Amino acid sequence: MSYNHSRPTYIKFQGRTVKLVRKDFSTFMKALNIVLFWVGGFMDRYWTTIGDTIYYPTWITISPLSDSFKRILGHELMHVEQFHKYGKFLMALGYLGPPFFFFTFRWKIEQRPWLYSIQNGAYTPEVAAGILHQAYARPWPKRWMQAWFEKHINEDLEFSYDIAGYWQ
Repeated sequence: MSYNHSRPTYIKFQGRTVKLVRKDFSTFMKALNIVLFWVGGFMDRYWTTIGDTIYYPTWITISPLSDSFKRILGHELMHVEQFHKYGKFLMALGYLGPPFFFFTFRWKIEQRPWLYSIQNGAYTPEVAAGILHQAYARPWPKRWMQAWFEKHINEDLEFSYDIAGYWQ
């Protein structure tokens, strides 16, 4: 059975409805791709979370809920939590605001989700720091990020997720 990406998928997470949308079926993501012209591969390489919506790359042909994406989905659901904690304005300021605030806040909001990815075997601290350094506009020096991950690798993030149902 093929997966219909032209329709969003909805999941229940912590009592919220979270929408998953493939980027090529989102007018907003297409417009953002034009605005972020310097971000190579924005549509086909990166998952993007804004509020209660998770946008996934265009190359994905199976369900974004498949086991292949379980670690990535956990990472993105941590961002959903952050949007509820900090609000859309502060999150947008963190991504698009003044450089000092941008880099400090960007690193802060990426710490826990990337640590989650490391703890779940997706990356080593060195690889995660390298990706963040290159793809996330160098929020902190690579060595500092790697050292932070290594220091906190055994920390209990008190995060797990169980999708309480999904529908299209």
